[in-house]
Amino acid sequence: MILTRLYELAQRNNLCDDVAFATDPIAIAIRLSDDGAFRGLLDLREAIAPLPGKKTPATPKLSSGREVKVPRAHGNTANRGFARYFADTLERVLPVSDEEKSRLSRETFWKQISEAAADLPDTLAPLQAFRVGPLGDPAFAAKLKAELETFKLGLGARCTFAVERDGGKLLVERTDVRAWYTQRFAAVNAAQATDMPLGICQLTGMQQPLARSHRAKLTNIPGGLATGVSLISGDKAAFQSYGLDGAASSAIGVDAADAYCFALQALIDESLTTPEGAKLRSKLRCGEGCFLFWTADPAVAFDPISFLDNPTPEDVTRLIESPFRGAATNTNDAGFFCLSLSGAAARAVVRDYLETPLAAAKENLARWFTQLSVPARYTAETVVAFPLYRLIAATHGEHSDPSPSTAPALIRAAFRGDPLPESIMSSCLSRLRAEGSKGFTPERIALIKLSLTRLVTTISENLMLDPASDALPDNPAFLCGMLLAKFEKLQYHALGDVNATVTDRFYGAASCTPALVFPRLFKSAQAHLSKLDSTKPGLAFNLRRDIASLAAAIGSEFPPTLPLRDQGRFALGFYNQLARDNHQSQTRKLEKAAAEAAAAK
Repeated sequence: MILTRLYELAQRNNLCDDVAFATDPIAIAIRLSDDGAFRGLLDLREAIAPLPGKKTPATPKLSSGREVKVPRAHGNTANRGFARYFADTLERVLPVSDEEKSRLSRETFWKQISEAAADLPDTLAPLQAFRVGPLGDPAFAAKLKAELETFKLGLGARCTFAVERDGGKLLVERTDVRAWYTQRFAAVNAAQATDMPLGICQLTGMQQPLARSHRAKLTNIPGGLATGVSLISGDKAAFQSYGLDGAASSAIGVDAADAYCFALQALIDESLTTPEGAKLRSKLRCGEGCFLFWTADPAVAFDPISFLDNPTPEDVTRLIESPFRGAATNTNDAGFFCLSLSGAAARAVVRDYLETPLAAAKENLARWFTQLSVPARYTAETVVAFPLYRLIAATHGEHSDPSPSTAPALIRAAFRGDPLPESIMSSCLSRLRAEGSKGFTPERIALIKLSLTRLVTTISENLMLDPASDALPDNPAFLCGMLLAKFEKLQYHALGDVNATVTDRFYGAASCTPALVFPRLFKSAQAHLSKLDSTKPGLAFNLRRDIASLAAAIGSEFPPTLPLRDQGRFALGFYNQLARDNHQSQTRKLEKAAAEAAAAK
C-alpha cells in the first residue's frame, strides 16, 4: 500500500520524466578558458539568511551549493573506482587527494570524459586540454590544494566545470551534454535489464524486468548513511523467494522502483509544488526520525505541518470553528497520507504509516486541539495551540530521551482520532511525581486530559472546570487533587516561599494512596489556619470553608488507592484548582481596580 501511494504520487507529479538526472548541490565550479587553461575555482555556495529574530552571525553560514540537475549515478556508487559523469566530488575530479580509492575514481572520471568527447568533441575539447595540460602537473596540484583551503570545503563537496565561452553556464546545464547523458543512461539501464528476471510488477501490474537492487538511494534520512539508504534491499540467501534474489523478491519493476524512490526523495527534500507553483511542506523532523505528509490532490490547500510544528491560536481557532462558519472542511475525497521513516545504517526503516480521507484528517485534527485545550495556569486564557515537540517533551525529563513510539502515537491521535496509549499518560504522571508543582505545565496536563478523554467510557465526564464557577465535580480522585491544591495555597499564605512545598513532598503518595496522606495534611492545615486567623482572618475563613466543602464532597473516607486513570484525574483536579484560584484572584484585582477608578472620578 505504501509503495502504491508513492508510485501514484510520482506519476501524478511527473517525477519520472527525467530519470537520468537528479537535483544536487554543486559547491565549486572549475573555470576553464576555451583552450583548457585553468582560470580558478568559483564558489557557488550562498549565505543562508538567519532565522527571524536571530542575529546575523559574524561569519555567515553557507549553503551546500547551487541546486543543479546533475547526472544520476549509472552504477553502484560503493564500487571501488566508481565516478559519476561530468560532476562529482572534488577528490574524484581533481588531484587533491593521494588516497588509492580517490585516485582510481579520478581515473574513471576522466576516462568517462574521453568517452563522451568522442561524441561531443567541440563541447569537451577544453576539458580534454585541461586533462593533458595542468592536471598532470604536481605544482598545479599543490596550487589547487592551497586554493581549496581558503574555501574551507571538505573533499566530498561536489564540483563541475564552467567554460568561458558558455557565459557562466555550467557544463551539466548544457543541452547537448544533457541529451548525451540521457541516451547513455538509457543504454546502461537497458544493458542491465537483460540480466534481470522477468515478472509481474506489483505496482504496475505489468510484466517487466524486476530490479535486483533499487538504484535510487534515499538521502537526508535521520540516522541513515550520508551516501544514501535503501527502503527495499536483500543481501542474504534467506531473503530469496521463488528463486528471486536481492530486491527482486519484492516483485517491483525497474521503472516502478525508480518512481517510488523519486517520490520519497521529493517528499524528503520538500521539492513538490502546487499547481500554482507554490512549494509544499512535506517533512517534519522529529527526534531520530521524520514524518512525510502528502495528499492525493495537491490542489487542496492544507498544511498539516504548520499545525504540528508551529500552530498559532488564530489558525487553531479557525480550524475548530470552520464547520460553524459555513466553511467546508473539505468535500474532496482525496486521501491523506503520513509516513514515518528513520535510518539504520544503509537501510530506511518504516516506523509508521497512516492513510485516511483528508476530510476526516481535518476533522480529527480539529477535535485533537479541542480535546487538548486547557486553561492557562497563571492567566485567564485557554491554551489550545500545542506544538508537537512540546507535547513530546512533556513525556520525559530534561536529561532523558522520549520513547520512539511517542511521536507516532501522537500523530495517529491527531489525524486518525486514535486513543493515546496509557504509557503516555503514565510517563506524564511519573514526571509530575518527580518534579512536583513545577511539573504542572499546560502541555503535560493537556496530554493527560486528552488521554482520559479518549479512554474513559463516560463521555459526559467533565475533565476541565469553568475557572469562573464554584461548581464541584463528583469524582473523588478529581476532588482529592483539588484539595491538595488548596493545602498548597494554605501553606503558601501561612509560611510564604519554602524549599519544599506540600506538593513537592506529598504529591506522589497523595495521588496514589490518598487515605494514607490526607489525614496528615489536615493536621498540618490546622496549624497553618491558626496562624492565618491572627494575620489574615478573612483569607483563613475562605480557605477553611473551601477545604471543608471539598472534604464533604469527597465523602466520609478518602480512596485507599487510585489506579492509573484516577491518578490522571487527580492531576487534572490539582491543575484545575490552581487555574481556578488564579482566575478568581485576577478577577478580584480587576474589580478592585475598576472600583478605584470609578471612585477617583
